[in-house]
Amino acid sequence: MAGIVLEKGKSKNYIKKNGLKGEQKELVVKYFGAADLGCFKKPMSAEEYHAKVRAKAKSFNPIQRGLKKFGVDAEEVSEIKPVDIYGYDYEGNYLIGPGGLSSKYEVTVLYFSDKQIYVYNLVFDMLSNSLKERAEEYFYKDVTNITTIEDNRETTDIQKGCVGTKVVKGTDSSTDLKIVVPGESFVCGVYPKDNADFESRIRAVKAKLREKKA
Repeated sequence: MAGIVLEKGKSKNYIKKNGLKGEQKELVVKYFGAADLGCFKKPMSAEEYHAKVRAKAKSFNPIQRGLKKFGVDAEEVSEIKPVDIYGYDYEGNYLIGPGGLSSKYEVTVLYFSDKQIYVYNLVFDMLSNSLKERAEEYFYKDVTNITTIEDNRETTDIQKGCVGTKVVKGTDSSTDLKIVVPGESFVCGVYPKDNADFESRIRAVKAKLREKKA
């Protein structure tokens, strides 16, 4: 399902329909629904919004949360350092703000024991209290491929000005990480700005997989 862009005149109805208050309401007023701001009111920038998203993601302490979810100690999954991956989620229902950023964000952590890969995934929405968690365990021998997928996705942006607003369509590059096992695959989004040394860390993951499958 495609994301929703709040064009001019839509933000108040969205806030009322979803019962938004506090910071969630502020995000709609100043960022997602910025088309309804007055001429001299400053909207929230994509960078300011992203800083709030990252702060919320870190507040979950995802590496420790994932360990607790699996019921394992850090020493049990120390073949290589856990790989934490951050990205916006563009699946299901979500709003799109200026700069093409989604209201949904995900964190994925990969852990490596002697015999298997543990995959923990957390998805949250900045405009609700929803939190979706997924925990998967894959034996090294069953993993047929770990790859990154580069693609282009359609973006929708709203450019605001004193004379009015306009919706601008475009494209943006996107990156996904995909782990393939027989009969299924796990895919998560990768936001480049939030994933320093991503390529080198994934090379280390692939090297460990080759070692374990040898």
